[in-house]
Amino acid sequence: MKKYLVILALPAFMAIQSCKETDSLVNDKTNLVMKDSLKKLYPSLQSSQIRIHVKEFRDVEVLLGDKELYSEPDEKLQEVTRQIGELTYHLYHENNYLDEGKVIFIENERSAPGPEEPRREFDMHLETFKK
Repeated sequence: MKKYLVILALPAFMAIQSCKETDSLVNDKTNLVMKDSLKKLYPSLQSSQIRIHVKEFRDVEVLLGDKELYSEPDEKLQEVTRQIGELTYHLYHENNYLDEGKVIFIENERSAPGPEEPRREFDMHLETFKK
């Protein structure tokens, strides 16, 4: 009987060990680090809006309101998105079960984007950073 209990308990123990301790307060602190890092990487963001939302500890959305970045060609924004994706994975993967990530670029630097406001959206491809 003990042999069966050990066999049944082992997968449960391994599952518990692989679970992450998700905590929204950790994400709040990480958002501040992420914002500071983005401002260092892209100086034009110093006076721009940066919004980061982690949905259900899985999906990350980064909104950047910056005229300079918004006006860049798609190839440049894809490279910026790749860099942000790498940074996102590095900062958020320990506290989250990362699945999808996107970066949204808008021209408006100060207010929340309206539903009609033009935006440029790019996928972070977070799966490429998983080891």
